[in-house]
Amino acid sequence: MTDIYPLNISNIWKNEYTTEYQAKLSSEGISNKLHELTHTIEQCQNDTDLNACMHTIGQVFDDVCSDLKRKVNTNKQSQPHIHSNETWFNDDCADRRVVFYRKLNKYRHDQNDQNRQDMVKARSDYKTTIRKSKYQHDLDKTKTLEQARCKKCKNVLEYVERKCRYV
Repeated sequence: MTDIYPLNISNIWKNEYTTEYQAKLSSEGISNKLHELTHTIEQCQNDTDLNACMHTIGQVFDDVCSDLKRKVNTNKQSQPHIHSNETWFNDDCADRRVVFYRKLNKYRHDQNDQNRQDMVKARSDYKTTIRKSKYQHDLDKTKTLEQARCKKCKNVLEYVERKCRYV
């Protein structure tokens, strides 16, 4: 089949509005439209007719949900990544995170063993990269402290105080 209409899946349904949705769906006007569509689908002779019917079904469900749209969560803002603002989080960490999330989404959409293995490997690589980056950052800070110990004790105390605030 060709020319399949894209589906809009950006809305997240809240279960508390299920009864309103069911009531609108079972209304007489919508029921008549769906019965007409059933007859039209039975009469389809090619892919184009079937695609047009599928598009019409989508429009019917859009009509049903039009009043409920304000009640559907369309906020696509994702939560900020927890490590992005850390000083140790470098470009390699960001690249590995992108790869991991791509593999994770691929696995979520097509759950087979190969996609799961790819996702697990990407997650492992991402976590290993984060750990290495944190470790290297801590080594660099330790080296800076060792050098500063000889030069300025005040810098050492300030660093220790900052670390103690976060613990």
